[in-house]
Amino acid sequence: MTLFFEHTVTIRVTEQQVWAKLADVEAWPTWDNSLSWCRFSSPFQSGATGTLKPSSGPETDFELINVLANQIFDVRSKLPLGNKMIVGHQLRPCSTGTQLTHSIRFEGWLSCLFTRVIGKGLKASLPSAMDKLKANLENQGKVSEPQHGVGRRRSPSRGSKEYE
Repeated sequence: MTLFFEHTVTIRVTEQQVWAKLADVEAWPTWDNSLSWCRFSSPFQSGATGTLKPSSGPETDFELINVLANQIFDVRSKLPLGNKMIVGHQLRPCSTGTQLTHSIRFEGWLSCLFTRVIGKGLKASLPSAMDKLKANLENQGKVSEPQHGVGRRRSPSRGSKEYE
C-alpha cells in the first residue's frame, strides 16, 4: 500500500536555478525547517547516498533515485520493518518560471502508521518549506538597500561606519 501527499509552487526562476538549489543537499535545512542537517558528498545522481537528521527524529541514511537533471529526483529513506519514505521533486517549466512539486509517500505494509506518525508533521511543514525555498530563489542575487540609520553605528572617536 502506498500513501502520499504533495504540494506545488510556481517559482519565478528557471528550472536550472531551482535544480541547482535542490542539488545543494547540505543547504536543504536553510529552507526546510523539518531538517536539522544533511551530509552529502557525492555527485548528485541516482544511487548517491547521504545522511540527514530530521528536526524531530533520528538521523537516517538516504539514497537519490530516479534522477533526471533539471526535471525530477526522489530521495528514498528506509523505515523500520521494510517500509520506505520517498520524497519526490518534480520540476516543470511554465510561462511564469518553474512549477516545483514536492511529494512525500510512504510504502510498505505499515505505510498507514508511518503516514500518521511521521507524515502528519511533514504534510503540515511542506507548504512553509516550499514557500521559503521559493522566496530564497526569487530573492537570490537581489541587493537590498540599507535603511537610513538601521544597522549602522557611528564610532564617537573616529566617525567611521560599521555594519552589525
